[in-house]
Order: sequence, then C-alpha cells, then structure tokens
Amino acid sequence: MESFYDQIFCKLPSLPEEFQTRAQTELNETKDKRDECLTQIRELIKSDNNIEACFPTEDDDHLLRFLRSKKFDVERTFELIKSHVKFKRKYPEVSEDLTFESVRECLLNGFPSILPERDAQGCIVLLFSIGNWDRNKFPNDVVLRSYLFLLDYLLLNEETQLNGITIVENFKNYTLLQALTTRPSDMKKMVESIQGTFPSRFKGAHFIYQPWYFTHTVRLIKPFLKTKLASRVFLYGYDLEPFWQCFKPSMIPVDLGGTGPCYDPKPMVDALAKAVAEREQVTQKKSAD
Repeated sequence: MESFYDQIFCKLPSLPEEFQTRAQTELNETKDKRDECLTQIRELIKSDNNIEACFPTEDDDHLLRFLRSKKFDVERTFELIKSHVKFKRKYPEVSEDLTFESVRECLLNGFPSILPERDAQGCIVLLFSIGNWDRNKFPNDVVLRSYLFLLDYLLLNEETQLNGITIVENFKNYTLLQALTTRPSDMKKMVESIQGTFPSRFKGAHFIYQPWYFTHTVRLIKPFLKTKLASRVFLYGYDLEPFWQCFKPSMIPVDLGGTGPCYDPKPMVDALAKAVAEREQVTQKKSAD
C-alpha cells in the first residue's frame, strides 16, 4: 500500500471527477480550455527567444502546472513563466545543479519537513522549525534549494496544483542571535521564491511560538511582501487557539503542542528518492525512444 508521501510526489493516475468539477469551478479548466491554452502558451514562449532557450515546452504536464496556478489566464501565465526564468537566472546558486543528492542531507534534518497529511482545505503542509536550524551546517541557500527541489516534485501532483501549499513556521528555541544575524538579502530571496516566480498556489504562512524579538525578522521580511501574500501571513505566538481552527491537533507533532507523533523525516525522504528514481527512468525511456 502506498504511503501518503508516495502519493504526493507523483502525478495522479487519472483526474477524479471531483477534481475535474472543482478545477472547472475554481480554475476555469475544461479539456477544450486545456488544449486551447496549451497551444497559446507554447506560441507565446516560442515568440520570445530568451524564454524559449531555457524553458521546456514539450511536456503538457509541466505547462499545465503554470496554467493552473493562473487559472488558465494565458497572459498571466506567460508573465509567471518569465518571472520563473528571471528568478533562476538571478539566483543560479539555488537553481542550478539541483539534484536529490545535493539536498538529501538537509531534508533528512527536517529543513523543510512535510506533515504526513493534508490540511482541511487539501493543502500540503510544510513545517520549518527555525529554532533547530544551524546556519553553519545548512546555509540559507542550501535550505532554499531543498524547498525548491521539494516544490518541483510536489507540483507533479494535480491535487496539490489545485489545493495549494501552506507553511507552518515554528519559532520554538529561536534565539536573539539568530534574529540579529538574519540578512535582508536572504529574506528577499526566500520571499521571491514563493511570490510570483513558481507555479504553486500559496495559501498561507502560520507562525507559532515566535518571541518578542521576532519583530526584527518581520521588519526584514515586510518590505518584500506584496499585499496578497501579506494577507496570508498569520502570527499566533503562544496563543494557539486560533491556530487549531486551521489545523487538526492530530496532524501537528506533540512537541509543537499537537497530538501527532514527532516528525520523522525518513519516510518522506525515502518516498522522494523513489519518485526521483522513477522520474529518471521515464526520462531515460523517452530519450531512448
């Protein structure tokens, strides 16, 4: 039997009727719309030599993740693709040579983690325990590479493309030294990675157990947040009563105040390794054909 992690790192065998109904209602998606928009977005990409040179157009599924994120608005999708390419060119240190082996150790240490079930809205829930983060061992770019590698595999799944992703930022054990040594440039790069450059529907960031000096971190992040993203940032501190309205206690680890088991990164990393191997086999087969 496939585990939760096995399921989230792969394309659905077929699109369930419920998905098709919601996709039509929320994303304006129909088969005719898909075919029409795929043709149009390919034409736009091919009309721009700078984009065509580094953005693959052969794979329908890859293009569809971008189209779904913009509700099949072709012009907005093309703007997203241009922003995506611009981000990768601007920050080659987090986008080039992005392999499983380059991020494996970081993921095994929980940076970031994926909770073992979706939330009530069907979102994938990423967990980042910043107080446990040793920047000397895993610099900011290494953690961001891990996030981007995960994101690529999570977006293989159409359910995740539709429902989106949310983040829980755990600030237990976050030190004053960590706050004071956070660099604005790192915050800017992190915000850009989730704001208008990748085809993920970002549904919210939930901050828990943040100390008083977290205000310094907020001041670094705030200038880079657009209005839409800023409206999806929720700060709880130690008052988790409203937090439990968004997340079941059973899905939050007991060491964070929930009733779920402590997070074990190994099942997620093992499932990801399996997905990477399967994807490489498919790619090799296509090349051979």
